[in-house]
Amino acid sequence: MSDFISSTNPLDIFYKQLIKSSLPLSVRNHLGDILASSYRSHQNDEWINILNRQSEFAKPLSSLRENGYLPLQIPFASQLAADLCSLESLGEADDGPGGRKETVTLQNVSSLGLVQKLINDHSLYHLVSLYLGAPASLHTCQAWWQYPMGPSHKPSNAQLWHRDRDDLSELKLFFYGTDVDIDSGPHAYLPKSHTHQGLTSLFPSVSLHNPVLNGSKNSFVDDSFFTDLGLKAPVKKWLGSAGTCFLEDTRGFHRAYIPTKFPRLLFSLVWTVGPGF
Repeated sequence: MSDFISSTNPLDIFYKQLIKSSLPLSVRNHLGDILASSYRSHQNDEWINILNRQSEFAKPLSSLRENGYLPLQIPFASQLAADLCSLESLGEADDGPGGRKETVTLQNVSSLGLVQKLINDHSLYHLVSLYLGAPASLHTCQAWWQYPMGPSHKPSNAQLWHRDRDDLSELKLFFYGTDVDIDSGPHAYLPKSHTHQGLTSLFPSVSLHNPVLNGSKNSFVDDSFFTDLGLKAPVKKWLGSAGTCFLEDTRGFHRAYIPTKFPRLLFSLVWTVGPGF
């Protein structure tokens, strides 16, 4: 048994090992649909309430399902960015590759009034739930500073292309607490890479038996991996001022580029259907 599993409940152990197992994206998404169906049945009244807003969110849902990402506009974005910048860190920066101190996690993020306002926003909750196919559960709320490193810096896993495996289905909100340009280490996403069908359009001349491409092998790769496979579409680099916000299905390929001149403050919420890892 892996030492990262603390529960002794066999079903908990099975679920957590299933999440991290070598499942291709198509199987993972199918299992996510089955899981969502189970949770819909268990929370039927809540799901009916969510379904009442389905037509209202038809357009953003269609875009999110097709591309794997969706820009969001938050009315209080400027003040939320300022509040996040005022938070203290947990202390010493987190260890990066080679022992470098490159990120600083902030404390008491969920205590901010505007963070709670965002978490409890019914429209956002309904949109996320409709996308996931069942009443969504908030899995993670966090914020961190990412600092520039020297030219010899070796990227961490998050600074390479990868897929998240925190649950069988998940949706993540990203929010910039600072202005982010190309020198600030922008977040990036490969549109349509969250589904098997999308991958076939991105790499039409490549077999999806490639274990990294189809998701059955958990790997961290650089831009050249996609170039060598003949990627047919541009990646999405999120550049923008403080308050820039977007949703992503992080079962698709995503990464953070390394800041070269300016630090970046990022805030994130993660929703899942199951208990997650």
